[in-house]
Amino acid sequence: MARKVKGLYQKQSPMLQRAIEAVRSNQMSIRKAADHYGVKKSTLGDHVSGKIATGRKSGRSTVFELDVEKQIVAKAQLVSQQGFGVSRKQLMRKAGQLARTMKLKTPFKKGIPGQAWWDGFRQRNPELVLRKPEKLASTRARNLNKPVVDNYFKDLDNTLTELNLRDSPNAIWNMDETNSNMEHTPAKKCSRKGVKSVPGLVSNSRESVTVVACISAAGIAMPPMNVVKGKTEKSLNGFNKSEGHENAVWAFQKNAWIDDAGCLKWFREVFLQNCGPTRPQLLIVDQHRSHEALDLLEEGMRENVRILALPPHTTHFLCPLDRTVFGPFKKHYNSACYDFTMQSPSNLVMKWN
Repeated sequence: MARKVKGLYQKQSPMLQRAIEAVRSNQMSIRKAADHYGVKKSTLGDHVSGKIATGRKSGRSTVFELDVEKQIVAKAQLVSQQGFGVSRKQLMRKAGQLARTMKLKTPFKKGIPGQAWWDGFRQRNPELVLRKPEKLASTRARNLNKPVVDNYFKDLDNTLTELNLRDSPNAIWNMDETNSNMEHTPAKKCSRKGVKSVPGLVSNSRESVTVVACISAAGIAMPPMNVVKGKTEKSLNGFNKSEGHENAVWAFQKNAWIDDAGCLKWFREVFLQNCGPTRPQLLIVDQHRSHEALDLLEEGMRENVRILALPPHTTHFLCPLDRTVFGPFKKHYNSACYDFTMQSPSNLVMKWN
């Protein structure tokens, strides 16, 4: 009989096949064939009666039909070709979401597949493989080199040609995020030569806000999305949102980071609302974890927005926002904070101001 191994089952036993053939050819009865070939009578009876389909593998039924699994594999491979890495946990989380959307009955705990499902999925789809990434230190040391940069611009050139966007700078966008800390960097001060310590008034709060920005090749800027630290909607109440950008979108996250859900929220509520009706469009992002969300990539496909990833660990040199916007932005931010604190000793940079 098929033996259960770590939640999976081996392939159908050859002895069971022979027993089925013996019964169907009227050579033996079900009982006699079961005894002769050493298989369970009830199992043999289910196969002969058609209760279990002929050729069906032993073991429990798969959650998804095989063609659905092939689609999952194809999407994972497609986003990998576009420069994004999909981890095992991300794919399993997406499979759980898909099962809930399809209203399938699953044995998943907390709605997420376990190791047994993953092992079976890999066994049924051997074309899907895992590749271990190199450590950050070694990749950063050599990723910013001429072949890597040349390949990126070659991919960008091919994408612009494919989408026919060479003369459409309004349809080419770059999205990235930066961090604004309430404990700003004070400006340099004039002092007597030899003095080693010059105090500068700053806030006593080290809390920060993540600002998600997006600009086009034509120089158009979308409204920002501000991500603050918090676990509920109440965390936004401490900020004087009415004095900020009138079209800014506000969100919260426990660490004030831009995560998968926040990235999808930005795409729907900021990008799609401000990019205009023309299609296709190109959105260039870095390879930060939050930009690898399958949901974001699928949403881009549905909206005819191509998402292109910058090479890993090269954004400080290749990302347009990093090169042209964030540096001046932080200088002006620090300058504005300094001027504000110098107006009065009671002026500190806090959430409300």
